[in-house]
Amino acid sequence: MSRIAVRASGQARRCALAALVFAVFVDVAHAAHPFISEDTATQGRGRFELELGSSLTRHSPGRVLEFGPQLSYGVRDELDAIVRLSIFSLSGEAVSDNGRDRGFGDAAIDVKWRFATIDRMSFGVRAGIDAATAANGIEGYGGTAYHALFIATANAAPLLITGDAGYRRAPATANARRDRYRVTVAGIYAVDERWKLGLNAATESHPDITRATWPGVVLIGAIATLTTWLDVDAGVQWRLNHVAPRQVFNLGATLRWQ
Repeated sequence: MSRIAVRASGQARRCALAALVFAVFVDVAHAAHPFISEDTATQGRGRFELELGSSLTRHSPGRVLEFGPQLSYGVRDELDAIVRLSIFSLSGEAVSDNGRDRGFGDAAIDVKWRFATIDRMSFGVRAGIDAATAANGIEGYGGTAYHALFIATANAAPLLITGDAGYRRAPATANARRDRYRVTVAGIYAVDERWKLGLNAATESHPDITRATWPGVVLIGAIATLTTWLDVDAGVQWRLNHVAPRQVFNLGATLRWQ
């Protein structure tokens, strides 16, 4: 769900917004980097997880590079507190007056609660705020935004199926949609104790209020567990329609400790 806007106008601005909405689609949730969909898993009381995710979005006439560290802490077995920062490098006519901007985007402060488990099904919510921390040419929402996700996960090991339905309320700004919705679904298959492969589809309201078509994407990703405390991952995302970014490359690492 996009947290940044850009200093551009006309068709260039609309192209940039379409790219940015999925360049930072994972800002609110992901089952595990590089996937988009959230799942109901939590860290467990007293445990930490640090995700170091990055993405490179290609969408003519610009590119968006994001580094998004996310720290989760298990307040209780079923409840996490989460902080996610973002640092962007934007290039091309569509995303900057001078051809390139670098700086912080808005930060997400969330809680995640798994509130029910029935056999192999579990249900949860993740909700929080987008704090206005954007700087150095990266324009955020222009104020505090609010977001929430409803999550449903089916664990039919070795296959995990998860999906979410989300909503964000953004501040009123020119040509920006205030009420934004998202729907995602993913299947992640554990090949063995080390490797997981997954397929993820997602769509979300276009951030530009003049555009009715929702950008849609599909992502293929892999996670390799190197040790009990370290995963590395990679993924490639393609667009399903013309308003989504042409291609996104994801790369990351996840560390866990207590």
